[in-house]
Amino acid sequence: MKFNFDVGVQERHEVSFSFSKFWGGLSILVDGHPVRQELRVLSVELVKRYESR
Repeated sequence: MKFNFDVGVQERHEVSFSFSKFWGGLSILVDGHPVRQELRVLSVELVKRYESR
């Protein structure tokens, strides 16, 4: 699964989300720079929240 969306009005950024159900790899990029990369194996959670630090 992959999708992109834009955020901001004055200062725009592109957020890209990618998740492989088969391999479990998750990647979140902001303006092409990685901000989160994980390997999710045997996750029972249906929803996961990510917040900026």
